[in-house]
Amino acid sequence: MKRLCGSPSDFGRDPLIRRIVREGIRIQHRFRAKPHLARTGRGWLKSEGVAPLRRLKARFRRRTALGA
Repeated sequence: MKRLCGSPSDFGRDPLIRRIVREGIRIQHRFRAKPHLARTGRGWLKSEGVAPLRRLKARFRRRTALGA
């Protein structure tokens, strides 16, 4: 069975771990704790709205238009 990381020092060099941490840092500002649960860390993920979806759809349309 293959281990994900050889040693703790290799942990930060693993490309998968680096991508996961980068994504977590990117969306960290969207987590909102409920006031009475602030100490437990429970809460919800705030929506980014429709702007990111519009950007993704526009990028997809440009790619399909160029490839077609």
